[in-house]
Amino acid sequence: MGSIIICRYAMAAKPYEIEKERLKVYSTEELCFYLKHHIYDVDNTIINGKLATWLRDEIGAVHTAGVLNQEIMAKAPVIKMLETILLELDYLSKEEVHKIVFKQALPLTPAEEAENLGNLFLKQDKFENAVKAFRKALRYRRQEKGNEAAESELYEKIGIAYARLYLYDEAAESFSLSYLKNPRQKVRELYAASVEMGAQEVPVMEDAVAGNPVEYQSARRNLEDAVNDKIYKGFARKMDEIRSWKSSGNEAEYRAALDALIAEIKDISRKQMV
Repeated sequence: MGSIIICRYAMAAKPYEIEKERLKVYSTEELCFYLKHHIYDVDNTIINGKLATWLRDEIGAVHTAGVLNQEIMAKAPVIKMLETILLELDYLSKEEVHKIVFKQALPLTPAEEAENLGNLFLKQDKFENAVKAFRKALRYRRQEKGNEAAESELYEKIGIAYARLYLYDEAAESFSLSYLKNPRQKVRELYAASVEMGAQEVPVMEDAVAGNPVEYQSARRNLEDAVNDKIYKGFARKMDEIRSWKSSGNEAEYRAALDALIAEIKDISRKQMV
């Protein structure tokens, strides 16, 4: 039998709004559940004087609000205030709270920071930003040897973001890479759904699902290179077209197209640096 959490305080008539998540909480249990499961997202936009006032006026947790206000005035670290809330509201045991605090205090790797940012963008429906953040995390993950499962999860998330942007071909390719790195039924179903929505089938994925004998390592690398180089290969094709205009004597068209391509490359590069 699972554990049962008894509500210690009444439900609030007015919710506390966690603005960056567009989330409204009506009880201390909801608040603590969020804090426990989103420790890396907690900052001063969530734990502040407004929260202390809500705890006092809407919940009736006068003592907790007083302690929190004291820590706010003393400019205590956010992690210390998070610990205070979880302990004061008696949501978890001291041992559980200390484990959470210790985990939050551990420094994040660049890959974890980028992935957490991507997760946040995904929740906020900022799908283009999510793709960029997950790809940044992926670049860091590739430097770690033997972490295929982590790369697989990132490709899955990239695929989900692409699907939400209605870019089903890109989604199918990402789900394929996710599956080839770590075969999972969930990812296979996501791939199938993207094909149903109109994406072109990825031959390597079809062979993998069918269990046909294929050189998975080589095929996977080829697919990964194709996906990652697609933008630049597209530029190469455009450059060939531009050269043909010059060779045929269309100097004005050549110059205008070349300037447009240079501007496009600069824009892509600028976005990747964000």
